[in-house]
Amino acid sequence: MVVALAEHGNASQPKPARIVVACMDRRLSDYLDRTYNDGSTLFIRNAGPDASRLTATISGLVNKYKDGDRKIEIVVVAHSDCGACSIAYSALKEGKIFDDIIKSSVVEGYKSLSFSTRNELESKNPGLQIDRIYASLPGSGSISVLPDFVKISSLKVPEHLSGEHELIIARPSDVKYAEMMQAAKAPDFNTYIVQAATLKEILPDTFAAVVILGARRISFVAVNAESAEAVADDMKSLRKQQFIKDRMDPDKDIALVRVLR
Repeated sequence: MVVALAEHGNASQPKPARIVVACMDRRLSDYLDRTYNDGSTLFIRNAGPDASRLTATISGLVNKYKDGDRKIEIVVVAHSDCGACSIAYSALKEGKIFDDIIKSSVVEGYKSLSFSTRNELESKNPGLQIDRIYASLPGSGSISVLPDFVKISSLKVPEHLSGEHELIIARPSDVKYAEMMQAAKAPDFNTYIVQAATLKEILPDTFAAVVILGARRISFVAVNAESAEAVADDMKSLRKQQFIKDRMDPDKDIALVRVLR
C-alpha cells in the first residue's frame, strides 16, 4: 500500500517527496515521529536498516514519484547500539554462529565492509546503505539519499522498561507510530516495527524479532480498508511459519489491527 503525498508550495517548486528507510529498533519510533513524520513522508523499516533487502519496496515507491518532475529525497536512519550491527560484528569478528536465516540476511550484508570495532561498523553503516540505494536506482539524477545517524544516548528512552517485547508489521505508510502502537495496544518503547511492500522482504526481520529479540505478540497494522485484505493474507502466511509455531500461539499472539484512513 502506498500513500499518496500531498503537494506543498507552488507548482514550480514542489516539496521533494520523502522516503525514510529506518532501523526497526524499538527506541527509534518516537524520534521518527518527531523528526520526520509530517504526514507526507513514507516510512520503511527493517533491521539495520539494510537497504539491500528493501530494493523492491524502495524502487516501487520511487517509480510512483517518477511519474512527474518532483524530486525525491531518501533518508537512511541508522543508530548506535544497533542490534543488527552487533550480530554482524559477533559473527564476522568473533566467530559466533547464528541461524541460517540471520546469517544470510543480516551477516552477509556486512561482509564487504572493512571495520575493526562495532562502533566503526555502526558509523560506516549509513554510507553502506546509501551506496546500496543509489546502486539499485539507475538513472537516479533527481534522487538524493541522505544519512541520519542517531545516538541512542540522546533519546529520551525510559531507563527501566518492563513487559515483553512486541512487533508491529505494516506496509510503507505515513501513519504516526504513536497511532499504530495505540491501535495495537503495544507499549511505546518495547515495540519493534518493520515495514515493507511484501512480507517476504521483512520475513528475516520478523524472525529476528521473535527468535533473537523475544517478541511475544505480533500486530499486523492495515492503514486503510483497501489494504486490509492483503495484510490479512500476510498474517495467514506468517502463522504458517515454523519459527512462529515453535514459539507462540499463531491464533492468539498474532492479530490484525486496522488504522483506518
